[in-house]
Amino acid sequence: MSQPRQALGVCLFNDKYIFAFGGKNVTGQSPEYSFASQVEVFDIDRSAWKVINYISDQDKLRLVYPGSFQVNSKRIIIFGGLRARREIENKPVVAKDGAQEVIISNETLYFDVASGEVTRGPDLQRGSYFFGGCNVFPQGGVVHAFGFSTVKETYPFMSALAETVPPAIGEINHNQNKKTYHCFKVAEESWHEVSEAVFTGQRKMSIDTLDETL
Repeated sequence: MSQPRQALGVCLFNDKYIFAFGGKNVTGQSPEYSFASQVEVFDIDRSAWKVINYISDQDKLRLVYPGSFQVNSKRIIIFGGLRARREIENKPVVAKDGAQEVIISNETLYFDVASGEVTRGPDLQRGSYFFGGCNVFPQGGVVHAFGFSTVKETYPFMSALAETVPPAIGEINHNQNKKTYHCFKVAEESWHEVSEAVFTGQRKMSIDTLDETL
């Protein structure tokens, strides 16, 4: 790759290319990091990396631990992950990744591989990040995504106290954070969240029987 990075998202495309999105640019011994915005693609046949420089809004892809998959022959869907707080938004920071303050995103983006256009898609029902590999996979028109979210929540109401009571800030730690499970129905282009109990509690079941819950 053109630059070292950690915690990036990757997506196999048409069994010929591997796209790399986001991640952390880590420099020296600093506990904080910058968000990588550069998108690179690995050509499997040529065994070579190439920077994609025709993306319409590359800053939207400055994500850490995003999920991604190929949704059709032209587009990749990129969702969730950790991102920096935007200057124009009032949403409080809800998590800390080491020394870095972040927001756990519920946004979905469509990336058109041919044109480089980046557009919004349907939001996840819960902001989540997708740590490690083998956490997103398709089966029969449904894409299953296993992620994490912080246990601590921000104050959802009592707006009168918003200026006097600081929001609760959760720590990013996949060994302790709440597990989340999302299903994307490709034909409907919609997300559905399956209860945590389906795969961690009393109602454990196989993927083959999950259609009954959707």
